[in-house]
This record gives sequence, C-alpha cells and structure tokens, in this order.
Amino acid sequence: MNNNRCFSISLLLAIIVIGFTAAGVFSAEAADQYDPQIKLFKEHVKFYGEISIKNIITILFLTIGPLKIIPPFAKLTANADSGLRNRLAFRSFWISTLAILAVAFMGTNMVANYRVSLTALLTAGGIVISVAAMRSIMAQYDKQEKSNSQPGQPTLALAISPISFPIILPPYGIATVLLIMMIGQRVGANLYLVVGIIVGYMIVNYVCMLLAHIILKFIKPQILSVVGIVLSVIQLGIGITWIYGGIGVLAMSIQQITSV
Repeated sequence: MNNNRCFSISLLLAIIVIGFTAAGVFSAEAADQYDPQIKLFKEHVKFYGEISIKNIITILFLTIGPLKIIPPFAKLTANADSGLRNRLAFRSFWISTLAILAVAFMGTNMVANYRVSLTALLTAGGIVISVAAMRSIMAQYDKQEKSNSQPGQPTLALAISPISFPIILPPYGIATVLLIMMIGQRVGANLYLVVGIIVGYMIVNYVCMLLAHIILKFIKPQILSVVGIVLSVIQLGIGITWIYGGIGVLAMSIQQITSV
C-alpha cells in the first residue's frame, strides 16, 4: 500500500514538473528570437562546431549516467538483501528524476527571466564541462584510498544521501544540465528531446542500480574506469570547443558593432 502511494505521488509530481518545463520552453521562445548573438551563432556555427544532440548525449552520459553509479551502489548495498536494494534503487530513482527535471525547468525559465548573453552561457558551459571532465580523469587517482573503507549496514536514508546526491546527481552534473537547457533554449535545440534524454538516463541509472551486483560479476570496475576516462577526454574536447564558441561569438559581436 505504501509503495503504491509513493509511486502515485512520484508520478503526480513528475507530471507537474514536466508541465512546468513545457511552459518554460514556450514562455522563453518569444523572448530570445531577436537576440543578435543567436543570429551570429546560427550563421557562423561552422567555424566552432554545432551543439549537437550527439555531444549532449555524450556529456550527459558522463555527468549523470550510470558509469559512476554502479560501483558505489554495489558497495553501499553489499550488506543489504534484494528487497532493500530494490527499494533503495526505486527511491533514489524518483528523487533524482524529480530533482533533475526541476533543474531543467529552472534552466528554461532563467533564459527568459535573466537574459544571460549567449557568449556567457557558452563559456560557462564549456568551463563546467571541462572541469567535470578533468575531475573524472583525476578522480581515478583517489579511488584506491577510498576502496579500503568498509560499507556499513544500509538503510533507506541512503536514497537521498549519498545515492541521489551526489552519486547520481553530483554538483557538476546538476550544473551541466542547467547550462545545457539554457544554451539549448537560446540556440533553438529540441528541448523536449533533451528532457527525454535526461529521463532516459535516469531510467538507465535505475536499471543499473538493480543489476549493479550482477554487472560487476562480469565487468570489473577497472574497465568502467577506463571507459570513463575515454569519455572524459572526449568531453574535455567538447567543453573547450564550447569555450571557443563563446569567444568566437563575442569576437563576431564586437566586429559587427565596430563596423557599424
């Protein structure tokens, strides 16, 4: 009975958040269509690369995806039975999903309310993505020290901290989603598709938590780390490209102003 009630409340909250996200998308569209920097971005995108869905998928996979979740979830629930693991996974899933959808909603509305310039958004997004990538690469050196600690007896309180925050949604992951939504709104990206990708990753995270102990029987954590490093290097390149994009749009804006 409690599980059904929890699921109903979660579903209702998810519908409300998605509705507000859609409203934010429509309210911000008219506010940004006359931004001259957006016109420059669309006209000269070939010089510094397009913010493509493929890039967004790669970035979100590393920042809010399952690679960083499987080993710590398996370790935290090492002393739990299957029922507690399933409840922890489900509770972490809906908490993190509602939280990240709320962040996405904030991102679409901030575009209309604060009118942050496209150059600032691109540069900030590039810096956050690059720092997150560097953090993922350098974190490999700290894993040996942390691996020696023994897990305690798990409880449902772990669903909020540390599983939802910061394992599923680390600070840089939340910031990345916020910036991607803001930048995507400004450059005319399909935000419904971006939100779908975010929800899709949350579902993949849930499945991976359910199967974490089975996955680690076939795939060693070291292999996941190597895959994470490769994707981090790609993400670092994307982040630097976004920074160059912000600088490029700013330079073109200055050139246009001074030539008048």
